[in-house]
Amino acid sequence: MFSLYAHELHRSEDLLFCSRSADVSLSTLHPPQAQIFKLWQLYLENVDPLLKLTHTPTLQARIIDAASDISNIDPNLEALMFSIYCMAIFSLDQEQCQAMFGRRRSEIIRGYQVGAREALVNCEFLKSSDRECLTALHLYLISLKPDTDPRSLSSMLGAAVRIAQRMGIDTESTNARHSVLEAELRRRLWWSLTLYDNRMAEMTECKTTSLLPTWDCKPPLNVNDFSLRAEMSTQPAEFGVLSEALFAGEF
Repeated sequence: MFSLYAHELHRSEDLLFCSRSADVSLSTLHPPQAQIFKLWQLYLENVDPLLKLTHTPTLQARIIDAASDISNIDPNLEALMFSIYCMAIFSLDQEQCQAMFGRRRSEIIRGYQVGAREALVNCEFLKSSDRECLTALHLYLISLKPDTDPRSLSSMLGAAVRIAQRMGIDTESTNARHSVLEAELRRRLWWSLTLYDNRMAEMTECKTTSLLPTWDCKPPLNVNDFSLRAEMSTQPAEFGVLSEALFAGEF
């Protein structure tokens, strides 16, 4: 089924702003349960240490539950799961994909990108104020980078940055209204979006304002994921040495 949709992602106008594929059942685009766990582990090993956009202790339990009932997943979590699949495959080379999954890398990642795109449309991502939905969009856009014209990708990323600004994740007064964990994940997401946007601007020789001091979102904390808990009411103490947030916090 993946090969039926692979060609669509090469058309810049279809990257995000597209009509739904009426004949696509999202549940059929998920990998088998064993592969879901394998892709999640690849994401944790190859992607999470560099981006730190998700919180492993809380997200892992939700993914395990979702994998047991693929047809009944929260739309925002489903979009995030497809984007995680994309990034897991994105982190592998052709030989690794062939050895692990018995298929070409390009075929696998394009299939999951179709799933991510359909899931994002299902979330009405352009109107959404959900952080996980925006995280899914960000990861999806990263996975498109090698095969997409930077000018097209920069335009799509501009929409993601505008969504983030509408959500107020660039503003510390708004972040402070959330729990410690949620506020930290919002900060990580904003800084990652900003740096990726700046990189796309460099590739397209376009001036960007995202790094100008017109917002006051604090840098992410230098802490490990297990130092952050959903029930916390005060921020954890930062590490005196390097933590898991090495790349997320080094700006």
